Amino acid sequence: MLPDFPVLKAEVLKIILAKLRQRVDTGDPVLRQVGRFKQHEGTEMRYEQQGGATVEEGFEKIGTEFKVLLDEVPTLVGEKLDAKLEEIAQQLIPQAARAFFKKVGESCQKAGTSIDAGGKPVSPEMLLDMIGSVQMEFGPDGMPTSSFVIHPDMLPALKKVSEQIENDPELRRRNAEILDRQREAWAVRESNRKLVD
Repeated sequence: MLPDFPVLKAEVLKIILAKLRQRVDTGDPVLRQVGRFKQHEGTEMRYEQQGGATVEEGFEKIGTEFKVLLDEVPTLVGEKLDAKLEEIAQQLIPQAARAFFKKVGESCQKAGTSIDAGGKPVSPEMLLDMIGSVQMEFGPDGMPTSSFVIHPDMLPALKKVSEQIENDPELRRRNAEILDRQREAWAVRESNRKLVD
């Protein structure tokens, strides 16, 4: 009988799973920007939405099946192992992205920050309403650091609308007022933040 090395196997598995997790977490350009924390136990999570509502829910499972044939095991190291991990990650990344966007959509609906265009083309007013309805973050220079995720097909229309806002004095004034309100709300949130000891 061959000896078993449970401690070594557990350490190798830990390293492989960390590499896979890193690939999945950075494989999508939007998911790459999302902050994460590890929950070590429990089957549910609780968080506060904008507006103060507390949400309690379970986790959404993502997964995939893969095979490692017995004759592959001795040579599944280095580049071959990386290729296998990449293959697995490419199956998990779309699942993680779909789950993320589904959760964002549901949360926006619940929080009342979702805007339905009703089939109308995007307008300057619609974009300003959207900017005013989200919770924004700001850098030390007072400029917004928040990002908006849009479908690539929307880019030309949003560029046109942004130019309209920039070129129209009334729309530019309204945009500045919205950003001032957002900056003040951000400053209040920052001053009420609990610091960890």
